[in-house]
Amino acid sequence: MRSSLVCLLVLPAAGVPCLAQGPCSSWVQVPTLNPGLERNGFIDADAGDGPVFALLRSTDTAGSGAIPTYHMLGRDGSGWTDLGEPDQNSGPGIPVWHAVAVAPDGSIWVGGHMQPEPFATAEPAVSMYDPGSGIWSTPENIHLMAQTGDPFGDRGGTISAMDIAPDGTLFAVGNATGFGGTGNDGSVPLFLVHDGSGWTEIADPNFDWPGGGVGAGISLNDVIALSSDDVWAVGRHPAGDGVGAGGLLMHWDGSSLSLVVDPRVGNTLFIDRELGGIDAAGPDDIWVVGDGSAAGGPTATLAHYDGSTWSLAASPYPSVDALDHVVIAQDGSIWSTGVFADSLEAYFDGSGWSLQAFAPEPQVRVQAMVRDGDGVLWAFGDINFADSYAQALDCASSPCPADFNDDGTLDFFDVLEFLSLFTAQSPAADINADGEFDFFDVLGFLDLFAAGC
Repeated sequence: MRSSLVCLLVLPAAGVPCLAQGPCSSWVQVPTLNPGLERNGFIDADAGDGPVFALLRSTDTAGSGAIPTYHMLGRDGSGWTDLGEPDQNSGPGIPVWHAVAVAPDGSIWVGGHMQPEPFATAEPAVSMYDPGSGIWSTPENIHLMAQTGDPFGDRGGTISAMDIAPDGTLFAVGNATGFGGTGNDGSVPLFLVHDGSGWTEIADPNFDWPGGGVGAGISLNDVIALSSDDVWAVGRHPAGDGVGAGGLLMHWDGSSLSLVVDPRVGNTLFIDRELGGIDAAGPDDIWVVGDGSAAGGPTATLAHYDGSTWSLAASPYPSVDALDHVVIAQDGSIWSTGVFADSLEAYFDGSGWSLQAFAPEPQVRVQAMVRDGDGVLWAFGDINFADSYAQALDCASSPCPADFNDDGTLDFFDVLEFLSLFTAQSPAADINADGEFDFFDVLGFLDLFAAGC
């Protein structure tokens, strides 16, 4: 059984020191507020170690030219609260928000960019919600380092994702215009750090990206801060030098930003695959998901880091799919889906990945997956590009851990399912989570079965 699997004391039993938590229950749709305009859809969410907060974007017309408004919805107990619009205070330009991060002190950050006046530079921007006052701060433009070559002009960019370390250090990633070169139509990864006193851009203009210098399409899509000196970011690097565009993986150690896997120098782990999402149970248990390979490789990227080595897991998808989100549940199971793969989600039970329907609502797009402080998984998105939705999966508790066939009833078929998993040495049948399949697991199952639901 994976070391990160949480072992919960469900029933005291002689010879069974600790009973592993059973599988998650089913996804259920949770009604959400639609406080905005006609067309509503969630675009990001975060929970930290507490309640979940989701950012809603709404417009009154279809199309990218529609001026959006934004609302932050917070889950409080059994209902939702509208925390208002992050851009309710006047600021320079029109804010476009993409990312949410919840700090340990309960403050909520949104990040994106400020759409400027014509011919001005679009700069990264943030706004912060103070839970004490209930007020959003005036959107703040983040000024980036100037170009290091001709024409030595200002640089712009946008924030795509944010995360906050346990000590409160805020990390924001995305893409920015590059360094030097006439016209400078390329881009570099955007990596920003806020330590409580101000913003610092962490960048190395000497990164030898394919094509030389900077490249079109480079971006960081997601970030996770295990600590202020252990931060991982994933995204996409550009094509060039005979190498197709592919996955980008970077690490911050508190003093420098480095390319962890360089797909141009013989390591083909992420060739031709954009990386979309990352989550971790700890520094030695990290999962990254992304696109499939157009070159005939795996149909979706599912990569794992064990503290020293990255490896690819076999994808359960029969055709190429793009995975954008991954979240590790409290029971150690892992769930992944994407904007264009959400009719089927990938599920890891500790031994391998499989597919299952993402029920009950047939989504159009899943835009965020998070786990709240109670262990409940949340998926946010929209239906028909017009109506927002949230779905929840309770992984915090197992209402009927002996219901191995998950039909809501304890009977002979659950015994057969347990015996089948036990014979196959599936982690689900390692009831006492000791890595062995023996008589104590059988005793543990019988105790659970006798306890009923």
